[in-house]
Amino acid sequence: MMIFKEFEIEYSGGKVKASASGSNKNIAWESNSAPDRFVLNLTAEKEIELLSVRAVFERRFSPEEVLFLNGYQSWTDSAEHNVNEKLHGIDKLPKFLVNRFAFNRYGD
Repeated sequence: MMIFKEFEIEYSGGKVKASASGSNKNIAWESNSAPDRFVLNLTAEKEIELLSVRAVFERRFSPEEVLFLNGYQSWTDSAEHNVNEKLHGIDKLPKFLVNRFAFNRYGD
């Protein structure tokens, strides 16, 4: 289930970061969230240009859910992982191997 946390609006007259309805000298905003949607209504006192709008949600996973993780390289493994599973990095490899094969330069 997605849980609404906050939104951020950047516009020609400033920036707003909030988690509930409110207003400032340029705009008023009203936010409503439900389990299946988020609605943000803006009312501007004068003409503004919206530069960006961002909403932040939290997703809580149940212990039995799995995630499909896919790498961006053709040789990268793709697999389903448990939500509590940890992916192991290269920090346990001997430094001479990391340097010799440039493992720390691949990005995945």
